[in-house]
Amino acid sequence: MSLKHKYIKLDDNNLELETFSLPSPREGNTTSSEIPEDFHQRFESYFQPYVNSKEEHPQDPIVVGGIINDQNIVSQGTQFRYPNEYYTCDYKSHNIFQRLWHGPENVVDEPPSYKEDTILFKIDQFPRIWFQYRLNRSVRYVILAMFTFIQILLITIFFVWPYANISDDSILPLECNSRVGYPSGVLNNKCGVNYEKCGFQYDKKENVLINPAFKDKRDLEDGITIRCPALCDQGGLIYAPLSVGNQRIRYRNYIIGDHVYRGDTYPCSAAYHHYEKPHHEESTLKRNHPYAYAKSVVKRSLQKVVKYSLISKFTGGCIKMKNAGAQLDFPTFEGSENIKFDSFFPDSFVLEKTKLQSSFKNGCLDPRFFVLAINLVAFGIVFYLYESSVAFWWLVVEGYWFQSMIMDPALLVDPRDWSTFNELISLTMQKFLPLCFILYVLYDKCIKRTLNDEYESGIWKIFMLITFWIGLLNNITFDRLPVDRLTISDLKEQKGGIAATVFILSIIIVSAVTQAINVWKANLFKRYFKLYVGFIAALSLLGALPGFGLRIHHYILGLLLIPGCSTRGRTAYILQGVLLGLLVNGIARWDFASIIETQRALLRGSAGDLAKPPIFDIPTSPKIKDMNMFDEISWKLDSADTSISNFDGVSLLINDMEVYVGTNTTISISSLKNENQLFADLIYGALLYENNVKLYLRIARCDPLDSSKRGDYTNAGTLIYPYGNWTMPLPGVS
Repeated sequence: MSLKHKYIKLDDNNLELETFSLPSPREGNTTSSEIPEDFHQRFESYFQPYVNSKEEHPQDPIVVGGIINDQNIVSQGTQFRYPNEYYTCDYKSHNIFQRLWHGPENVVDEPPSYKEDTILFKIDQFPRIWFQYRLNRSVRYVILAMFTFIQILLITIFFVWPYANISDDSILPLECNSRVGYPSGVLNNKCGVNYEKCGFQYDKKENVLINPAFKDKRDLEDGITIRCPALCDQGGLIYAPLSVGNQRIRYRNYIIGDHVYRGDTYPCSAAYHHYEKPHHEESTLKRNHPYAYAKSVVKRSLQKVVKYSLISKFTGGCIKMKNAGAQLDFPTFEGSENIKFDSFFPDSFVLEKTKLQSSFKNGCLDPRFFVLAINLVAFGIVFYLYESSVAFWWLVVEGYWFQSMIMDPALLVDPRDWSTFNELISLTMQKFLPLCFILYVLYDKCIKRTLNDEYESGIWKIFMLITFWIGLLNNITFDRLPVDRLTISDLKEQKGGIAATVFILSIIIVSAVTQAINVWKANLFKRYFKLYVGFIAALSLLGALPGFGLRIHHYILGLLLIPGCSTRGRTAYILQGVLLGLLVNGIARWDFASIIETQRALLRGSAGDLAKPPIFDIPTSPKIKDMNMFDEISWKLDSADTSISNFDGVSLLINDMEVYVGTNTTISISSLKNENQLFADLIYGALLYENNVKLYLRIARCDPLDSSKRGDYTNAGTLIYPYGNWTMPLPGVS
């Protein structure tokens, strides 16, 4: 056997080198009948001649794509560039529709590449040439296991260990949109008359409505400590319309009052927006000190911009919450975006800094951004150095658990109660296995074409990782844009909603057009056109189902659009990254939410699909029996509304508190005061300071035996008591 021809090849993973010899094609096969005569012709494209290091050679072989060669560009093999077999005659003789449908004359779908001897080329190929080539697979996997262990150890030190040693069980953990003592969401009559169903008790001696969170007299005097998470600057936004007096609140932080807050305010959101502006003394500088005067002006301007909150946006913190009793009204400071309420309410609180210093040891600080910093570094190292088949799974698995357990958990974890932590782990595992199946299908059929071990690009993997983080951290990226739902009414209610929508649509259109061109160049247009026609038809059928509404959650958006990004170019890296992040984020936070939802679910707790309310029957200028007092409130049921036959009672709210449940169609305020001691004390207390008091009245149909079974409430009508000026409620329900 001749040794004149030696060949070099890579194994299946392009990791190990092997040299071997074959007989010369000119020699007869006299030593082995097993080698076919046309061996060299059949396999020449798969192997490159091995050149002895002692022989003359202009340069060392370089790695580009999946083979070792002497070319400075991506190999022009049939895999990336080839003529379109459809066009057997002149390409220009076909009309534009044929060209669009059947693709270009020369199919091109090349991965990113750079010229040799440039810094970009060295960065791009560093993982393949140095890390993957020099270390065998076993060593790399051992390094990855050790690296992951160190990463988890650091996260445990920051996130788990401090909470395992908390001895103070008096700290109450809250979410940004949680209330203390009140249920979340739209209240209306959830707590019943005088909030008794929620555990409130009225102390007639002290004339104080006691919040169940204040367990004893010491709590009432000293207050309770609450723990707030990070990101409460926008965590208290209201998305479903909610009534406060005669106001309809939406897309605002639910903070009623300023420094003295109504009892149903979100405390953590209020703590972040509880600004303590420093005292500004008037400048006494004279004009002969222009530099000092200008310096003081700049300093005062900066102080106006800087806001001093009780908690941090990025680490949260602990605050003291003290009961402040009933209040006549809840004013706001000039320029404040808090909600103003100009009548009495039985419960209020104030917020103060705690004596204990917020730290990890007492569980006050939220470490999610510290963990995020660790993961940003760890994800970058692994995803850049390791081959795509390994890096992809490491990325999505770790990203899912990080998002589910730390960055945006679906459940509130109480550091004092480890059962809540175990429940969160169980819920996360419940969603994990179905997610793995979805990711396997997407990787095998779509993503693998872009992230391929044979021709991956180190630089563009980093770009893909960046966009993956943008999608994964949806709660601090896209969720902060003033866009809730793409309806004209919703966009008009949000400041900057229309501008943000135009910006988002511009990016989507540019991305879609760019990727569509790449799909056409890769001769994939026909395949994906059929696929997306099927998607659109299926979505149209689902949207047409009676009684349901189509809801495209962002994880569904990722599922639908990732197949269309299955090319090898730069845009595929960018778009697949953000869509993959949205997919993982959506399932981690909201589970596999249904693509079709009932109309009630789409309302998100707001009014609109329950029994219609009664109609107030109070004249604008009522006849007052006693010239000094108006006393009667009356209403009438709409006999034409028979939607709920057993709703023959009514629920009456005054100042957003339920004060009456019964079957009467008329009730006097005097009788309400006689039957309801809390309401009577509130009225008497308000009239001690003011001649008239505003009462905001709302009414709904209900089951008198169970007022939780009720219809929609009216909007609030305004009664000036006791003089009787009445303003009818605006049309609509609340």
